[in-house]
Amino acid sequence: MGQTKGIAIRIDNELLKEIENHNLGRNDLVIQAIESYLHESDSKTKSSSKKKEKTSSTWSEIEENSEKIKNISKKTPQPETTQPQKTTIESLTDDFYNEVYSIIYNTEVTPLKKQLELKDDLIHTLKQQNKSIQADKQFLFDHIKNLEERIPKKQRLFQKRKK
Repeated sequence: MGQTKGIAIRIDNELLKEIENHNLGRNDLVIQAIESYLHESDSKTKSSSKKKEKTSSTWSEIEENSEKIKNISKKTPQPETTQPQKTTIESLTDDFYNEVYSIIYNTEVTPLKKQLELKDDLIHTLKQQNKSIQADKQFLFDHIKNLEERIPKKQRLFQKRKK
C-alpha cells in the first residue's frame, strides 16, 4: 500500500449522505474514483484543445473566474457568444479593480485597523495607569520621608519592658 496522505475536498450534503450510506468505506470509494478517473483519462483520446481545457492552468481558471466576477459586477445580462472570450489583464475594467479592492479592503484591512485602534486605546489606558501609579508611588515615598523626619533618630518606637 502507498503512503498515507490527507486529502480535503468540499462536497455537497447529498453526496456525503450517499458516501456514508454506501457499502464501501470512504477510502475505498476515493481510491476507486481516482483509479477510474485516471483510467478514463488515459483511454480517451481528445484533441489538443480539449486536453488544454481539461488540464487548464491555474491562471486560466483565474481568468475565467475574473470574467464571471466582471459579469456579476456589471449586473447586466450579457448575450451568450459562441466562442468563449479570454480575459486579459488589459481588458479588466476599473470597476472590477475597484470592486475587488473594496472587497479586500473590507475583509482584510478594516478588521486590522479596528484591531490597531483597540490596541492603541489599550496602550493609552496603560500609560495613564502607569502615570497614576508613579504619582501614587511618589506620594507614598514623600509621606514615608515626612514620617521619618518627625520621629527622633535615637528614640525607639517600641521600648523594651523592664523585668
